[in-house]
Amino acid sequence: MKYLFSSRPAILAALASVLVAPSALAETSVQFGTGFEYASGEFGATEDTTIYEVPFTVRLKTGNWTFRAKVPLAAIDGPGGVVPGDDNGGERDNSGPGGGGDDDDDDGDGDPTTFAGIDEVGLADVTLSGTYTFNLTDNAYLDTTAKATLPTGDEEKDLGTGETDFAFLAELGTDTDAGGVYVQGGYKQRGGATREDGALALVGGYARLSDGILVGADVSWAEAVVAGGEDLSSATAYTSFRLTDTIRLSLFAEKGLSDASADLAAGVGITWRTNFRRPFERR
Repeated sequence: MKYLFSSRPAILAALASVLVAPSALAETSVQFGTGFEYASGEFGATEDTTIYEVPFTVRLKTGNWTFRAKVPLAAIDGPGGVVPGDDNGGERDNSGPGGGGDDDDDDGDGDPTTFAGIDEVGLADVTLSGTYTFNLTDNAYLDTTAKATLPTGDEEKDLGTGETDFAFLAELGTDTDAGGVYVQGGYKQRGGATREDGALALVGGYARLSDGILVGADVSWAEAVVAGGEDLSSATAYTSFRLTDTIRLSLFAEKGLSDASADLAAGVGITWRTNFRRPFERR
């Protein structure tokens, strides 16, 4: 599987061409969002790392296509070797300057290598994605997504991995006036000499309690970021409220189910949007 996605420039070019070529005749809507997120835990190490994040997001929907960009500002405080990101603080390549990872390396003198503490603020890794939705029935859908995480965060400050990652996802779900369920599976190609590619999975559901109020929960899993490490897994509860016809407030709380995940994560978000088919998103 390491060589399945051998041409990164070609993938980026294909994604870029899709971003600029939606049908001019399709109905188009836009969403802007921001918020505040917090995550804390050992992330497979021996000391806690705390991550604060302010994400800025924009989403464009035209016809069956949806395109999304996430630009996060992050603050990280910990022993080093953990970065913000979709891997719930996934380790970066520990062969680079500053090192990291969830195992102590030996520097040849018989003592474990230690890393200076990290207390940094700045731009983290930017994520771009494109999704095509197949409307299977009036209430059932299949989403296929290609996602790229770009190395915009400073690797030496543990604000980014220093690598470009790609993920390919498929989500099958239902969406009705009462609520819905969804299951997602995919594969992530992680850049770097020590970071491992791996499968991803998620399953969840949500209910609309009344007009404008939604609650839901899901459980996620991902293969370990480094060889010999523990798989990532977490459970998340979320809700959203319609403040006006175009503005929604959302909240989420997440509990790690493995030592490699954050012990606890939580966040609040606010979005301005026009009419999207499935009006919920916890991040």
